[in-house]
Amino acid sequence: MPEPDADTLSPITCAMAPGDAIAALERMSKRGKLAGFRRIDDRTFAAAAHGTPFDRELVGAVEPAGPEGGSRIAWSMRWKRTVPTVFAASLVISVWPGLPLTDSILSTYWGWYSGVTSAGGWLRTWMWYLPLTVPFVPIAWFGALKKSRRSSVEHARETVEKIGAALDAGSG
Repeated sequence: MPEPDADTLSPITCAMAPGDAIAALERMSKRGKLAGFRRIDDRTFAAAAHGTPFDRELVGAVEPAGPEGGSRIAWSMRWKRTVPTVFAASLVISVWPGLPLTDSILSTYWGWYSGVTSAGGWLRTWMWYLPLTVPFVPIAWFGALKKSRRSSVEHARETVEKIGAALDAGSG
């Protein structure tokens, strides 16, 4: 099953002029009905697309619908980069401190372990610790991205439906 993304969000059309449509959405957000709304410029706005564990932004580009008037809103999504960056750095940084900690714990509680890993021993803790921990860093990262993508697109669809209802819009 392909991953859902913004290309699965259908554009909507409404009878309002582009400026009026964005003004109506701004009023909606001030009443607490449109989370994370912010006006980017005269024809573009963003709203929250909450995901687990990373949020994204739903970006709406408002264009005139044609000579008869009205507006067409096309959708795209973009990542909010702060939390994913901190998460990725935490994954990478957290692997190494575990190595001396694990070595210390094993040497303290199992006396024979320090004999095996000492200068004359044949085994070093990194030889088994890193292969058991490092492969799971990308697995955790890509799993979090996949889950976030799915949940943020689901929330974006709900937001598009809410915006469409507020603007009395149709698909297209």
